[in-house]
Amino acid sequence: MLRMAEMSPAIHDFEYLAGPFFDSDGVAQWLSIGVDDVEALAVSGDLIGCQLENAQWVFPEWQFTDHGAVHPALLTVWGVLRGAADPWTCAAWMCTETYLFEGLSAVQAVAAGDIERVLACARDDAAGWAG
Repeated sequence: MLRMAEMSPAIHDFEYLAGPFFDSDGVAQWLSIGVDDVEALAVSGDLIGCQLENAQWVFPEWQFTDHGAVHPALLTVWGVLRGAADPWTCAAWMCTETYLFEGLSAVQAVAAGDIERVLACARDDAAGWAG
């Protein structure tokens, strides 16, 4: 599976912001589905993905469980945020460590089981972004 750092030095800032990332081919191979299916899952919100300026999809590694599934609570949080902001803003929100989660990021807080608080914060922020 190709990681973004292996793709181009110009995208390392994105990797630092919310990565590491996998490309469409790598995720397709890992999930044993076609690249078009991977990208369709991203468009439908069933896979967390962001597009680069060249329209290439990239998928944050942090969304996947050890068994290759997408963590369902992360998808729920992603859906709340995506209702009010672009994917890169949402990815940054998910990965930024904050006092709201005792120094953890939303991704880390969800992994620690603090799903309801992360969802509440996501709803509050999304409402503020939309308002």
